[in-house]
Order: sequence, then structure tokens, then C-alpha cells
Amino acid sequence: MKAIFYTTVLFLVCFGVKAQNLISVQNTGTPTFFLKITEAIESAQDGDTIYLPGGSFEDCTINKRIHLVGVGHNPETTKATLVTFVPSIQFVAGSSGSTLTGIRTSGISFGNGTDEIKNLIISRCNIGNSSFNNKCSNISFIQNIISSIYGNGTARDISFSNNKISALGSFEYCSFRNNIILNIPGSVYLSVFENNYLRVSSYVSNCILNNNISYYSFDILNTNVGANNLFNQDAGSIFVKDDSTFDYGNDYHLKASCPGKNAGKDGTDIGIYGGAFPWKEGSIPFNPHFETIQISPKTDANGNLNVNIKVTAQER
Repeated sequence: MKAIFYTTVLFLVCFGVKAQNLISVQNTGTPTFFLKITEAIESAQDGDTIYLPGGSFEDCTINKRIHLVGVGHNPETTKATLVTFVPSIQFVAGSSGSTLTGIRTSGISFGNGTDEIKNLIISRCNIGNSSFNNKCSNISFIQNIISSIYGNGTARDISFSNNKISALGSFEYCSFRNNIILNIPGSVYLSVFENNYLRVSSYVSNCILNNNISYYSFDILNTNVGANNLFNQDAGSIFVKDDSTFDYGNDYHLKASCPGKNAGKDGTDIGIYGGAFPWKEGSIPFNPHFETIQISPKTDANGNLNVNIKVTAQER
């Protein structure tokens, strides 16, 4: 059950503002604090968790196994904290096994050498233009908004689950399940597409397509195989609200009359609200979420500042 915590505390004025921007590095339960991501990553040990508050930070390179957790990217659910924004993030040798969640970034790059990068999980982030630069495998993208992402022929065993993807390409031996995919301008080979909304799939070949939906009419039998696809649907019959862009105000639940309801291969809805990782409203990370932060405009007679904070625990 989700819990709500209300906390009223007295802070010294000198602490009240600065504490909101501190980055916390958790090492075996003992936190240390930093103002810059680069300093936090340099201090962290393999397996540490780095908690980022809301606000804008510098570019960062991840060269060890760490878990980077922001407060979220949705402006509606981060009004109390602001979104966590990191301009660019690069995963390089040593970063295998890392995770990234709750962050908005203009782009992620994977690799800058010959060492293989593997076993990453990227979840509940808003990601700009991203690419793979060397051999990568077993990387999972879950519940993200992705502007564009390209495998460049070096990424295999990449899984995309319950994401909103504007454009993708140059992947092989990958899986795409319960996504909304607007465009595939680069070729995708020898991969699996299940339970997706596909706007365009003309560059998909030698793939398996099962239980997907689209308002286009695709002839998958030329170079692909599959079954139970719902193509050539009426454009306005699929989503509750869709304006052809990934706007936070859109509603990507399927309409009650949509034939994609309970039509996924697993019996759940086609699209981001079905499958193993149903889309979480507000894209809030798994850690406790700050709903409101109220700070008194005046200090008391002793120079202390009254702060009231509402925090909700997350069920998933």
C-alpha cells in the first residue's frame, strides 16, 4: 500500500536552500553529498546509488557500475522539485550493470572504445537523440520517452518494453514489446515485434511481428512472418487522445472500442499499458516522491525556517 508522509521541520536558513541541490551518494547505507555529478561519480564505488535532486546538472560519463536515480522528467509530477535534467550521459567501459531512472537528458551514448557494455537498465527517462558506438548487449529500455535511438549495427539483445519511441533503426536480434513506435527510418533485422502500436514499419525485415496494431496497412509476408496483427485500423479508433506527438497531455490508453483491448499476445492490451511493464502515470521513479514542499517566507525569532514536506511512497 502506498503511504503518505507529512513532515514539518525547522531548518537553519543557511541549510534550507542548499540542501535541495545536494547529490547523495549511498554507500552501504552511509550517504555523502556533492554539488556536481562528476564529483559524485568519481567518489562512488561499484554498486553505489547516486540520488539526483531536481534541477539542471552538467554532462556526465559513467565508467563504473552505479545506479543513477533522478526525481522524474514529467513537469506535472515534479512541480515540487523540478525535473532532473542532465544534458548528455555516456556509458563507457566499466559501466556494465548500471541503471538509470527518473532523468531527462538530451541524449545517451553507449561506448567509446572496444570494450563491450552490457546489462544496463534505462527506465522512466525522457531521452533525446541516442546511439550505440561499440558492441553492446543485454540492455533494457523500460517506460521511457525516446526521441531517436540507433544501434549502428553494433547493438544486439537490446529490449524495448513499454516505451514511447519517435524514431529507431539499425538494430538486429532485438525485441520490441508494448511500445508506441512512430517511425523506423533505419533497418531492423531478425528481431521480434509484439503488442506494439506501429505507425510506420517499412524498414522492418526478416522479423517476427505478432499482435501489433496500426492504422496503416502492412504486408508483412514479403520479408517477415507473424500473426494476429491489427493493421488498417481507423486512425481515430486507437488512443483516447493522440495528436501525433508525445505530449504529456495525451492519453495513450486504448479506447474502450479499440480492437487492441486485451488483444496482446499475453492477453493484456496492445500498447504501453499492457505487457510486463505497464506504463506508470507521471513516470515517477521507484523512490519516495516529493508531492509538495512548502517553505515559510519568514524565519522565526530564533532564525529557523518552517518547512512542510509531503512525500508519497511508490508501489512500483
